[in-house]
Amino acid sequence: MRIKGYPKNSDIRKAIYKAFKEGLVWKPEELYEAILNELKAKGMKTSYVTEKRIWRTYEMMVKKKWIPDWLNVIKVRR
Repeated sequence: MRIKGYPKNSDIRKAIYKAFKEGLVWKPEELYEAILNELKAKGMKTSYVTEKRIWRTYEMMVKKKWIPDWLNVIKVRR
C-alpha cells in the first residue's frame, strides 16, 4: 500500500461520516481511535493528527448541520 501523506480536514470529515455510517463509534471515547484507524486504512500518515483536531472537525460538522450530534456531546446555546 502506498502512503498518501497527511490527511486534510476533508479526509477527516469523510472518516467521521464512514465511522458513524458503519457503526464503528458508539461512545465519545471511541471516536479518536476509530478515525485514526480509518485514516490508516486509507494509507495516510496519522502521526500529527491530534484528538483535538478530530473533535474540532466533529463539532464544526454538527454546528453546520452536516451531521446530527450522534454522540450527544455538543452543548446547544439557547
